[in-house]
Amino acid sequence: MSLISKIFGGGDWTKAAEAARKLEEQGDPGDALLAYEKLLSEFRGGMPPAEVAAMEDRAVGLRDRIADRHLAEGGRLLEDGEAEAAREEFRVALEVAGSRAKEQEVQELFNKNVQLNKE
Repeated sequence: MSLISKIFGGGDWTKAAEAARKLEEQGDPGDALLAYEKLLSEFRGGMPPAEVAAMEDRAVGLRDRIADRHLAEGGRLLEDGEAEAAREEFRVALEVAGSRAKEQEVQELFNKNVQLNKE
């Protein structure tokens, strides 16, 4: 039995999903994302397809929330005149973004930031 199975109750994906949802409800997108990713990695084959899709959607939403945090920090850093640090936050946001729409949003902000700093 894998470690994740032991943590989530010996192979019951519903317990793992409940634990992941609780983390999400507590407002911790990073830990919740890890829990959903572990859930999908460990139990995907034993889950109904609709549940797999729902868990994947939750993970995408969490990735976008994490990206939003990095975007906000990047914006704050730009306001403080720290362009290089802001670019790093935008780069991380781009890496973590889950949806195509969020990736495009981040890329546009990154490109705008690069242009502003060339002037």
